[in-house]
Amino acid sequence: MDTRAKTDECLILRGRDYKETDRLLIVFSRRYGKFSCLAKGVRRANSKLKASTQLFSYSRLTFSASW
Repeated sequence: MDTRAKTDECLILRGRDYKETDRLLIVFSRRYGKFSCLAKGVRRANSKLKASTQLFSYSRLTFSASW
């Protein structure tokens, strides 16, 4: 199981609120296809990541994969 951080350009397809400050995202990546990920802390009031996790935004994301 490879848990190193991976970076890729992704398109945000769907997002839903999860717990108090997190958001569960479904993203599409060029290398890894469609998958879901958890964006921690993006719903906080002064979060800098709030704009890059909006619907249909094209962002470079770094994520830790556990597949």
